[in-house]
Amino acid sequence: MELSLAQILSALRARWAIGLAVAAVIIVATVGVSLMMSKEYTATATVLVEPSPYSSLGSPSGAVPLIPQAFMGTQVDVIQSMRVGMKAIERLGFAKNPAAIKRFSEAKPEGGSLSDFYSAQLLRHLKAKPGRESMLIDISFSGAEPRFAADVANAFAQAYLETQRELHAEPAREYAEFFDAQTKKLRLQLEDAQMRLSQFQQENGITATDDRLDIENSRLSELAAQLVNVQSLAQEAHSQAAEAGADTASIPEVSSNAVMQNLRAELAREEAKLAEAGQQYGDQHPSFKRQLDVVDALRTKLQHELASAAGSVSASDRAASSRVEQLRAMLEAQRRRVLELKRQRDEMAVLQREVDGAQKIFDTALQRYSQTSIESQSTLANATLLNPATPPESPSKPRTFLNLLIAVFAGTFLGATAALAVELADRRVRSSADLAHALGANVICSLPKPSRSSMRLLPRTS
Repeated sequence: MELSLAQILSALRARWAIGLAVAAVIIVATVGVSLMMSKEYTATATVLVEPSPYSSLGSPSGAVPLIPQAFMGTQVDVIQSMRVGMKAIERLGFAKNPAAIKRFSEAKPEGGSLSDFYSAQLLRHLKAKPGRESMLIDISFSGAEPRFAADVANAFAQAYLETQRELHAEPAREYAEFFDAQTKKLRLQLEDAQMRLSQFQQENGITATDDRLDIENSRLSELAAQLVNVQSLAQEAHSQAAEAGADTASIPEVSSNAVMQNLRAELAREEAKLAEAGQQYGDQHPSFKRQLDVVDALRTKLQHELASAAGSVSASDRAASSRVEQLRAMLEAQRRRVLELKRQRDEMAVLQREVDGAQKIFDTALQRYSQTSIESQSTLANATLLNPATPPESPSKPRTFLNLLIAVFAGTFLGATAALAVELADRRVRSSADLAHALGANVICSLPKPSRSSMRLLPRTS
């Protein structure tokens, strides 16, 4: 059955005692429970975290940087890890506390050490909360004693900073060991490449500033030019020798020779004299015969000179041909020498590239080794204790005032609900609307509620 607002209000006015009783019970119970609850104090330490340029754990270069949300989430997980918890237990000195040792012995946990046992216990009451849009993390611990809560929060903060340093140094230390081994191996490879290059240079007489190839190339060019010139001369000498075989006197060098010209001129004069003597004296005259002997002697001398000139031309032809063959042999030998030097240069270039490559790889590995070695010895962390925890002055639980407010609102609501429930279970006519609804008739008029003075004037029934 639906009730109007006026009916609900009239029902609450009529059943106010029930609602008040329910509300009072709830409020009193809440206050009683709050007063009976043991007090709990919460201490908070704040750390400032600076993201590493590599990763959240400070690994060497090459790692993918984390986004801020993932980075802060990782730091929260590190703070709440057993590793940090065990370091905090060590800082708190539980292992030397007789009461803690006794409690651990009485608990008799299945497996695990004292540090494991108390780490799990403390982590249940520890909370790490990152700040919104900031690099701050609040490390809070709740305990029965203010001083103990502050000590635990500070211990976890210091343990987290120490763990950060270790997580930063451990990967760097592993990388340093790796690069140390690689550096030794690469150093041997570099020394082997340098040794092979040095041995090759010594075997072939190559110096660091070797310019033999340029010199030999120049000599090759000079020999090629000489061969061309000598071949030209040899061709000319061969032509002259061929002409000398046919007619020695037709050779320009012979015809232009002064001795030959003088002999020919003298022979011409003597032959003229011989002809004159023959005409004058006859061929049997002693003067003619004497002149004939002179002409024959000149002819013999001329033939001898021509033969000598022909022999000289032939000798020049042979010498030129021999020189051509000699230069060809020298040119071929020089060409082989240049090719050998080029081969040596190419082979040395290969060896030099091997040395340069090994040197570059070795330098890179050595640089990485130096970097990781320094990082492995670093005692710095990418987190700082910003605000240490202090013993709280007031307990965080129970929150009596807050509980009271909640109890008032809850009691009021439940009291009103209980009053309405009783009203619905035992429905009464409390207004003209209730009467019209119950009888199904319209209300013509309603009398006002009598006052107390008029009620006194009414006769009392016996």
